[in-house]
Amino acid sequence: MASYILRPFEFVRRMAVEKPSYTWAIGIGLIGPIGVVVIPPIRRKYFGYVPPEHIPTTYPMPKRLRNPPSGFEDPE
Repeated sequence: MASYILRPFEFVRRMAVEKPSYTWAIGIGLIGPIGVVVIPPIRRKYFGYVPPEHIPTTYPMPKRLRNPPSGFEDPE
């Protein structure tokens, strides 16, 4: 049988010694999804984080008569 099935902690310990880059990569990879759930409430509660306003997607039109530009017509 495979050693990682019968003795998982011993396997992880051996891999941490033999291939530490894999161990660190898996550890950091597992922290990411946990951080997505845990970090935002901590930022709001303890650090007073307020998300910025949304960037406007349209430009407000002035509420007045618009004069079209003149003098840029094509010569005929």
